[in-house]
Amino acid sequence: MLKSALKNAALCLTAAVVSALVLEFGLRLAARQGWIEIDINPLSGFWADSNPDWGVWHRPNATFTHEKSCFRVNYASNSYGALDKERSRDATAPRVVVLGDSMMEGMTLETPTRLSNLLEQATGIEHLNFATSQTFGPVQYLLVYEKLAKQFAHDVVLVGFLPENDFTDSNWEIGQKAFYNRYRPYFVGGNGHYELVHFNKAYFDGERREKGEGLERPFLYLWDNSMTLRAMRRAWAIRQFRTVVDDQVVQAAEPLTKGIRSFYYDYDAKDQDITRYTLAKLVQAAEGRPVVILTIPMQRDLLNLKDRGTPPLPAWFATMSRELGFTYLDLMPVLAAHPEQWDDYYHRCDHHWTAKANALVLPVVAPVIEQAIAKAHAARQ
Repeated sequence: MLKSALKNAALCLTAAVVSALVLEFGLRLAARQGWIEIDINPLSGFWADSNPDWGVWHRPNATFTHEKSCFRVNYASNSYGALDKERSRDATAPRVVVLGDSMMEGMTLETPTRLSNLLEQATGIEHLNFATSQTFGPVQYLLVYEKLAKQFAHDVVLVGFLPENDFTDSNWEIGQKAFYNRYRPYFVGGNGHYELVHFNKAYFDGERREKGEGLERPFLYLWDNSMTLRAMRRAWAIRQFRTVVDDQVVQAAEPLTKGIRSFYYDYDAKDQDITRYTLAKLVQAAEGRPVVILTIPMQRDLLNLKDRGTPPLPAWFATMSRELGFTYLDLMPVLAAHPEQWDDYYHRCDHHWTAKANALVLPVVAPVIEQAIAKAHAARQ
């Protein structure tokens, strides 16, 4: 009886192990073929919620190969954790500080093809890139500028605002639900009165996986490197975000483009208030330096443009730019002018811009930067 039970247990265990391996390697194959949108390698070795001021940041002096089915690119951070070459804090020539999320960071792109590098080459002006990905929004743009980027001599501040997630990244209510396990800063309050709050200090443990000891190490290794566990985490994250954000916004938005929301259209007064408050503080922190803010469309925004007409967001940003004193440029018209190439501007396995999209907007952005530099130079005379 005992022998039979042990034999059955061994068979069940073998079947479970074989099934797990089949699932693991099946998911890896699916990721490489582009059947599912999952990073082939873990991202935690390069990004971590490690900065006490703004949360997620690159590990300093690190390299990383980012791979999905349609791209394989290499990143390298410098000594202070920016995804950039090493830059001196002092300078005699004009320089631009670049802030933003993954679109300005250049995620999915080789470094020479991202917008900040193209601008540096086209204008001959250094562009110091302090952007990062992994749920990084305007509150963090402000903090990374105040706490780090401002220590570097510069004349102009360039900010990439991504409506797709920059509204939600600043939203305290959404953050508690969709990003419940992340260490992130928020402005909490309303009607122009906010308090800076750092959420989830219990998770402020960016190095925890390196601190595992004894039996903990294999479990931490599996947590990072198992495609099955990564797929489960991604499915849960997508479910959380859709439940908290997409479903509520889509239900409220009319008319709809095939049920796809767009924050070029579907933001509300609370989104406007906290965005205005944060950008006003950023302009103030720049201390008279020209600030240039770009709004960046995703493909879903272009689809909405086709069916819903002119979005209200650019007009609101233009008004805000005059009131707060920054230069504003919307990049949607540049991409919208070429609908036959929309699929070429975004990766087929990822929502980020391709190198072609960055090259397309370069001739429009570069003159704005040069004018801002000239403005800064004139102000010093």
